[in-house]
This record gives sequence, structure tokens and C-alpha cells, in this order.
Amino acid sequence: MDLAREEHHFALVAARNLFRALQLQPASQVSIDPVVRDELIEGRDLHELWPENLPVFMVTSRQAQPQYPTGKSFAARNPDRGPYSWLSWTLDAGPLLLPNVPAAAVHELLEAVEPTTPKNRSSRHARCRPR
Repeated sequence: MDLAREEHHFALVAARNLFRALQLQPASQVSIDPVVRDELIEGRDLHELWPENLPVFMVTSRQAQPQYPTGKSFAARNPDRGPYSWLSWTLDAGPLLLPNVPAAAVHELLEAVEPTTPKNRSSRHARCRPR
């Protein structure tokens, strides 16, 4: 269970770093769904500030409201769900990184940034030769 939680956190950090990289010059033309972008950024921030937010979001039905803007905007979009479920799954979307972010949306974003065509795969593997 701890490994799943850590991998979930690493995925959120990596997604946030990807958004930062896409803003570097020359700016990328990759289109990002605003809800996916907001949820990934907020999810990462909520995981970084978990001591303040975990007690608020891990109670059903929520007894208190988050103190900080990130938690408030996340709670407004997700009145009955929190960001700390690292093994979420639905029949429609499959595995979820966050309540409104299926893992497939992150895969699609990565595919838009760097398509995994056979040509790209071979060049990526060439850069990572085993020792």
C-alpha cells in the first residue's frame, strides 16, 4: 500500500513538472484539458501539504472546509471525494489518478508531448544503453 501511495505522489510531481516544462520557450502547442491541468496541479499541491489537508479530505461527509485556496478549489469541484485515494478505479474510466483525472488522460498528454512511434522508441532506447 505504501508503494502505491508513493507512486501516486511521484506521478503527480512528474505531471506538475511536465506542465512547467511545456511553458518553457518555445512554448508548446500541446492542448491540455483545463480540469485535468487544475486537478493535477492541485492534487500535487494537496499531497505536498498533506498534514493540513488530509484530516479535512479523509472524512466522509466532510466536517470542515480546507483552509487554503488549492484545497478550496479542489473541494468545490469534488464535494464528496478527496485527492488521497491512490487506488481509485471506475468501470468507465479505469484507474484514476485523481477524481476527475483518469490515468488514460495522463497517458494521452504524454503521447501528445512525445508520440511513441516505433522511430521514437528506438531513439529513446538508443539514449539509454545498458552499461
